[in-house]
Amino acid sequence: MVYAGLFGVFCHQVIFRSYEVDSHGWEMVLAYVNINAGLVVGYGLMGTHNLMDVIMHVCLAGAVFLVGLYGSLLLYRAFFHRLHRFPGPFLARLSKVYQISSIINTKMQYHMHVPKLQRQYGDFIRTGPRELTVLRAEAIDLIYGSSSPCTKGTWYDQNSGNADKVGIENVRDKEKHRVRRKAWDRALSVYEPRIKGKVDALMTRYEGKQSVNVTRNNILYAWDVMGDIAFSKDFHMLKTGVEHPAVEGLHWAMAIAGVVTTLPWLMNMLRVIPGATGKFEKFASWCSGEVDLKREALASEQAKGMDEEPSDVMSWIIKAQQEKQRSAPPTESAIREDARTLISAGSDTIAIAFTNFLYLMVKNPEAYKKLQKLLDAEFPGGYNDWAYDNVKRIPYIDCLIHETLRLRPPVPMGFLRETPDAGLQVGDVFIPGKINVNVPIWAMQRDERYFDRALDFIPERWETLSPESSAYFPFQRGGFSCVGKANAMMQIRMLISATALQYNLAFAPGEDGERFGEGTEERLTLWIPPLYMTFHPR
Repeated sequence: MVYAGLFGVFCHQVIFRSYEVDSHGWEMVLAYVNINAGLVVGYGLMGTHNLMDVIMHVCLAGAVFLVGLYGSLLLYRAFFHRLHRFPGPFLARLSKVYQISSIINTKMQYHMHVPKLQRQYGDFIRTGPRELTVLRAEAIDLIYGSSSPCTKGTWYDQNSGNADKVGIENVRDKEKHRVRRKAWDRALSVYEPRIKGKVDALMTRYEGKQSVNVTRNNILYAWDVMGDIAFSKDFHMLKTGVEHPAVEGLHWAMAIAGVVTTLPWLMNMLRVIPGATGKFEKFASWCSGEVDLKREALASEQAKGMDEEPSDVMSWIIKAQQEKQRSAPPTESAIREDARTLISAGSDTIAIAFTNFLYLMVKNPEAYKKLQKLLDAEFPGGYNDWAYDNVKRIPYIDCLIHETLRLRPPVPMGFLRETPDAGLQVGDVFIPGKINVNVPIWAMQRDERYFDRALDFIPERWETLSPESSAYFPFQRGGFSCVGKANAMMQIRMLISATALQYNLAFAPGEDGERFGEGTEERLTLWIPPLYMTFHPR
C-alpha cells in the first residue's frame, strides 16, 4: 500500500507538474480504471487469491494512490508552488472550486467582487492554484498587446486541446490564430446596407409604445443581424417578436458556463457526455445544420455556373476551405466551432452594449441632448438624410461608445493568458512562467488611478484620452483582439444615430433603472436584466 501512495506522489511530481492535463480528463479516468481492472484480472488469473479479496485490495491500493496524488498536489499548491508568495484567499491556492463558490455566493456578480479582493490583497491576487488576477494598467499591453510573449491559457482547451479541431476563438497558437483570422477579417469587412435594414426594423418596434423591453428587442435585433451576415438567413425575430429556439440554448449554456467554466477540464469532460450539455445541444446542432445548408446552397450555385462573391461570413469561410487556403478551418470540427463562435460572440455583445447605452442616456440626459444637437447639425433633414459616412464624422458618438463600454463592458472579467516559460516582469513584480494571468476589465476600467471620477459617465474624457493607451480594453488587444470589433463599432454607431435622430428617451412608467443598473451578472458575457423604456418621437 505504501508503494501505491508513493506512486501517487510520483505521478503528481513527474506528470501533473510537467504536462498540461486539463484536456485529458477522460483519458486519465480510463487509465485509472483500466489499470485497476487489469490488476484484478491479473491476480484473478493467477488463482492464488480469493476474487473478492483481490477486488478489495486493488480498490484500497487505488484509494491510497489517490491520497498520495492529491495529498502531494494540495501540499504543493498550498506551500511550495511558484506562486506561494502572492497573496490571496487560502482556499484559492488549493482549487478553482473556491472561485465557483465565490461566483455563487456573489450571485453571479464576481466581477463586482474583484475590487474588494484588491483592497484586501493588493494588485496581484492569487485567485487559483496557478492563476493570478492582476490590476495594473501597465500589465494590459504586457499580457494582451501585439508584442506580448503571453498566449492563451488552458481555459481555451475546454472543447479540445487540438488547435485544428477548435474554432478560431479557442486557437491558442499565435501563428495559427493569425492565419485563421485572415478569412474572418475579409468576411466581416462589409454589410452596412443590410445592417441598416435591421436597424430600421428595430426602430419600428420602439415607435408608439408606452413601454418597450429594450433588452429583449435588442437581442432580437442582434440575432437577426447575425443570421443575415453569418448565413444570409432572416430569422424574422424583429418582425414576429419570437426568439429563435437556438437563442434559448445559447443563453442556457452561458448561464451554466458562467459558473463551471472556471474548471475547463470539467467543461471538456461534460461536453462528450450525451445530454450533459442540455439545451446547448440545440444551439450547437442548429449551427452545424446551418453550415451544411450553406454548403448545399453554394454547391447548387456552383453547379449552375454562378461564381459570385460570397455574401456572408460563413460563405467566405467555406470558400477558403474549398480553395484550401491557409486561413481556412483545417477540420470539420473547426468549421462547426467557428459557426458557434460567429453567432454567440457577435449577437449578445452588440445587444448588451446598445442596451447599456440607452440606459446611460436616460441617466445622463445632458449627454443625449448634446448628441442630438450634433446629429441635427449633420443631418438638417432628420433621419431621411442619414448616411453612415456622415455619422463617422461625429467624434462624440465614439466618445459615448467608449464611455459606455468602459463602465459596462460586455465581457466583464476579461481573458486568461499564460505567461511564457521565462516568466513576465510587470513593473516591480515578477510573475513566474506557465501561470494563467488575467486583467479584469470591469474592475480596471472603473479604477480611480486611471480614470478621474471613474464611476461617473463622462464621455468628454475620450476627446483627449486614447483608447489604445489607457486602461481600456473591452475588445482585447493585440493579435487575439476581437475579430468583429470594426463591425461592432459600425453597428453601434448606426443604432445610436438612428435612435437619437428619431426619439427622445425616458424610462417607462414604473421603471427606475435600479435593477438594471445593479443587477448585472457575469455569464461569460455580461447578463443584463429587462429594461423598460419609452421612445417619444421627436
